[in-house]
Amino acid sequence: MSLYLGYIAGTLGTIPMLPQIYKCYITHSTTDLSYISLLISILSSILWTVYGIIIKEIPVTIFSIIFGILNTILLLMKFSFEKSSNNSEN
Repeated sequence: MSLYLGYIAGTLGTIPMLPQIYKCYITHSTTDLSYISLLISILSSILWTVYGIIIKEIPVTIFSIIFGILNTILLLMKFSFEKSSNNSEN
């Protein structure tokens, strides 16, 4: 039962990231995203992944990896879009 709860919680925790990624991709705008917030989220995901491995909980490990990947995508988009914006201004 707790394993299913972990998968449900992990799914519900990562789904809200998808519309944000989609919106950033479509608009090419990430100005409202904070570098510090994204970096802290990525660090948190790394720590949760390590913790999940240590306690041998597959849902914790899987969804912390997914969450880290999604935050890394946002961070890369922010870097890329801001770099493109700065190049077009010159």
